[in-house]
Amino acid sequence: MMSEIAFAKVDEKEVKEIMDRLKKLVYEYNKNLKGTQLYLKPYSATYKKNGKRYYYFGRHWYYLEYKNGKLRWHYLGTYKPVSKLPDPPAIPEVTIVWYQGEYYMNPIDLKRIKKFLGMEQHE
Repeated sequence: MMSEIAFAKVDEKEVKEIMDRLKKLVYEYNKNLKGTQLYLKPYSATYKKNGKRYYYFGRHWYYLEYKNGKLRWHYLGTYKPVSKLPDPPAIPEVTIVWYQGEYYMNPIDLKRIKKFLGMEQHE
């Protein structure tokens, strides 16, 4: 059971839309990185033994290296590794948790990411 204080259920359709929009935004930015061996991931996922999955959104930089015919990903952190690169999208750092078939998110983080992606509902 997720904590009712910090997390609230989020509709799967909404989570998929957030992920799709982030991917599109970051993939578009990554076109600027062609030839640098650098890659910006829209989010990272962690799978726990208890069945929970954590999706971390933000700016996760990697250096891509081909060694002996295999692609190796080297994590560089959350800061732009080369100052002369164009600035990446200012993706808010938020976390989505998947547990027992449901998605959970801090409501404040949900509002931040939706605002960033232009998904706010105007009332």
